[in-house]
Amino acid sequence: ESKGFKEFAILNNTKPSSKVKISADITPISCLQDQWATIGVSFFFDNRNFWHVALVRAPNELKGEHHFEIKEMRDNVWLANHQDGLKCEKTVYGKLWEFSKKYNLSVSTDGKSIEGEVRDENGKLLFSERWIFPSPDLSGNGKAVRFGVPAIHIAGGFRGIVSSVKASVEGEVFTQ
Repeated sequence: ESKGFKEFAILNNTKPSSKVKISADITPISCLQDQWATIGVSFFFDNRNFWHVALVRAPNELKGEHHFEIKEMRDNVWLANHQDGLKCEKTVYGKLWEFSKKYNLSVSTDGKSIEGEVRDENGKLLFSERWIFPSPDLSGNGKAVRFGVPAIHIAGGFRGIVSSVKASVEGEVFTQ
């Protein structure tokens, strides 16, 4: 349950890497506040730099719509992947999520791109997107979060059940 804007649960004993995978079964229960709310899996460096794959609930003024997303916060700028013109190579978008149903969310990165997926409890693909990281400039900077650890991300008063968490960092497997 999230009482604040951004909360993360970081898997124990993981070290930051550019090669991270995490998946978790997530059952959304409710939202306690009328604001943007998300629950999902994250490629997390810190509260100002992360990617997440999430179930999203819009505020009531936007009819409380439910959708999926993979988005980046970089240097505390939300939607940095759009602002920096990162290339979205693949998008699959199916039906929307519902409260009290279980979904499997995953995010993986190989240092060159990041991909997120959402599947229903029967394994049917509902959402998939892959973003390509830009080539570094002469100073070695490429505008994208490329280094982090696996985490669970919850925000905006979302309530949900998280189970079957599986992660790997540089090929080393972790479960909780």
